[in-house]
Amino acid sequence: MDEQRAPRTKATMNMLLDRYEETLDHGVERTTAIGYRRNIRLHTRPVLGHLQIGKRLTGETFDSFDAILKQCSQRCGGKGDFIEHRKAGEHECTDKCRRHKCRALSD
Repeated sequence: MDEQRAPRTKATMNMLLDRYEETLDHGVERTTAIGYRRNIRLHTRPVLGHLQIGKRLTGETFDSFDAILKQCSQRCGGKGDFIEHRKAGEHECTDKCRRHKCRALSD
């Protein structure tokens, strides 16, 4: 990456993540694998999943992605004037539905 040499492939990040997730159960504890899959689903796939590995993924791409998540795990861009609901869809809000407060995604 540092030399800006890209692999010759049409594979996307989603394809790479699919293969990675297939191997998760063999190398890490169950709870760790669950956490990795959650982070992939909530953070990596929505932002990077559609990008082709050989054309669009650079060190700068990953640095920018990391900076966004260090600012706010919800990727709100600092415009977090919204309610984080306890569940999707219509429901009666409880004290678990709270105004968004930016928090970095933990390392």
